[in-house]
Amino acid sequence: MAAQSHQVHPEVVQRLNKAEAALHDGVLMKQGSILKNWKERHFVLYSSGQLRYFKQRGHNRRVLRGSIDLHQCTGMTQGRQHTAPPNGWPPHVPDLACLAIHAPRRTYYFYATNRAEMDVWLAHLDPFVRRIRHAQPEYQNLNADLP
Repeated sequence: MAAQSHQVHPEVVQRLNKAEAALHDGVLMKQGSILKNWKERHFVLYSSGQLRYFKQRGHNRRVLRGSIDLHQCTGMTQGRQHTAPPNGWPPHVPDLACLAIHAPRRTYYFYATNRAEMDVWLAHLDPFVRRIRHAQPEYQNLNADLP
């Protein structure tokens, strides 16, 4: 299954984190799966190819809201003109700060506050994207032509 949404006890999250190396973490906005509104989520990319996202609950407490297995994804697309979330992108979001991750059961839509922040995420996601590219020829890497 590509994504799961549930609450996990903090000790379980700690054990998961110890078993895998965290490659990158930070805050992105993610479009909800049902209401299609934008929600701030804390994301952690792990060496296992899992991209987990959490809801912040008070100081130092995070609740796991879901996980995306990047090995199961069929592609990724960057840029507002190449992706179209169901309710559209907020008007203030810069073009290349937008990202869609295509999983078997749904497409996840994210945006960062600016392109530089998204570029950092893409640099960390790129090793997983390359694996997808070899397995899935329809993958679009819109950063390939950028300097």
